[in-house]
Amino acid sequence: MPLAFTLVLGGALGNCWDRATLGYVVDFVQLCWRTRCFPAFNVADSAISLGVALLIWQQLFHATKEKP
Repeated sequence: MPLAFTLVLGGALGNCWDRATLGYVVDFVQLCWRTRCFPAFNVADSAISLGVALLIWQQLFHATKEKP
């Protein structure tokens, strides 16, 4: 769980830093497959997405193991 929160916080701070220093967030990864191109993203966006996915995983599959 600490890893998930660290990823979300780190990604958010990275995007905030770009916004504060540059005025915009730099997106530099553009994935295309055949004729489809997906929205551009950056490492901070990936960290946020991975952190949220880990939090959801934790809630779905580990919430039943409550401490007495």
